[in-house]
Amino acid sequence: MESVSDSTKTHLANTCNKDESTSGNAGSEKEATDEGLLRYVDLFPRLWRKSTMDNNLSLHGFRRFKTSHLLNIRFLEEEIAEIDHEIYQAGLSLKLEPTPADRLGLKTCKRDANVPKIEDTINSSLILRLRSMLKDYG
Repeated sequence: MESVSDSTKTHLANTCNKDESTSGNAGSEKEATDEGLLRYVDLFPRLWRKSTMDNNLSLHGFRRFKTSHLLNIRFLEEEIAEIDHEIYQAGLSLKLEPTPADRLGLKTCKRDANVPKIEDTINSSLILRLRSMLKDYG
């Protein structure tokens, strides 16, 4: 593995220090950032070679972390399903007649015994949380 010159490391560390001095971070945070920066500087030559090996630069060479992504999506699905159930039960508590098409199967759905008041379920916090999760899911 090629090493990066000390002057390059010093220049990048100084650049980082300038950014941190304006943000008012404490010394230990600065040291951790410096160490992280030097790690990136040390990795850069190897990663640069990997990134420029092929004349046809593409995304095919990236690790996909498929299992982790799929697991994350499944956890997210479960969380969204819980919110969906709360919203569905709030809607059912309105006791409105379903439309003639009834594509959601409202006539035959199971209603929970103890559904909270709509005001306790449908609120800005729930909607913002749902929007965030749906954005992550999509």
